Amino acid sequence: MEDQTGKNSEEYGLKVYLCHAHHIYGSEAVHNNARIRHELQRTAQREFEKQHSHKEFMEIFGRNYLDPVEIRENSEKENEPV
Repeated sequence: MEDQTGKNSEEYGLKVYLCHAHHIYGSEAVHNNARIRHELQRTAQREFEKQHSHKEFMEIFGRNYLDPVEIRENSEKENEPV
């Protein structure tokens, strides 16, 4: 059964397709390698925040994967005139 984060990721298109070796098995699989998993989570949040706000990400996913400097930079871009 998929958790709510997985459902939200699916709904917002924050999904990557991986072979079994990189999904579940081996030292570089996202289920076995915290560094790689965290980088995918950071990339997903960056992509989400290109279309939505940081606040929306937090409301939907309930967890932040970006560092404070990157959040501030993204917030400043949101407030720039188009």
